[in-house]
Amino acid sequence: MAEWLYEVIGPHSSLCVDRTWIISHMAYTCWGIWRSRCAKIFDASPLCPKQTLSHIKCMISYFDLLKDVSYPMHQPGTSFTMDDVWSPPPATWSKLNVYARVIRNSGGMFMGGFAACKITNSVLEAEAHAALAGLSLAAENGLANVVIESDSQVLVNCGRGKIRKGIWSIYPILSAIKRCCNNFIFCDWRWISRANRAVAAIARRTKCDKVWLDRPPSSLVFVLQSDGLPCPPC
Repeated sequence: MAEWLYEVIGPHSSLCVDRTWIISHMAYTCWGIWRSRCAKIFDASPLCPKQTLSHIKCMISYFDLLKDVSYPMHQPGTSFTMDDVWSPPPATWSKLNVYARVIRNSGGMFMGGFAACKITNSVLEAEAHAALAGLSLAAENGLANVVIESDSQVLVNCGRGKIRKGIWSIYPILSAIKRCCNNFIFCDWRWISRANRAVAAIARRTKCDKVWLDRPPSSLVFVLQSDGLPCPPC
């Protein structure tokens, strides 16, 4: 094995393929196999060669994309920055925007979306419910690698594994999110600026029902529930 590797990637290799390309692909292949064996030993996860191969291909394509990435230049005088522009995920990945509740693939193509009315106690709870619904939709569509974007740093930190430091009131939702993330090969949580959601905010305002006689805003629900009750003693 060692002699064969030396013949393939050694300084005197007769292959016409780029030596760096071979080394990187072999490294990711070995790491992917090692990762699957560790998961079998330590997590009792079943060995699945097909899933391991898919995982290796995703890592290689992600690496190649990062190596060849080039940022477009914007014209002088424009006020936006690259952080304010939506960027597509790597090949074989999909991106879920929690606020817009939309899933798109690496080509920017619409993969799915959802909308629902839900009374919550806080904006963070609403974001958590939206993230859970989006991840469930992505899992139902058979997506393997998902980037989750949210402007809530607390939610992003919890998604990255810091659930114990999260808000206790949404702990059940965070636990459900963690279980749902196990359906994917990769889950990458990213924080984005609120400037990135301006278009989504306008769209949601134009679609929302401005008459809320039978469905008041969540911020007023508890006030209206107490309406008509006797005032507390002074």
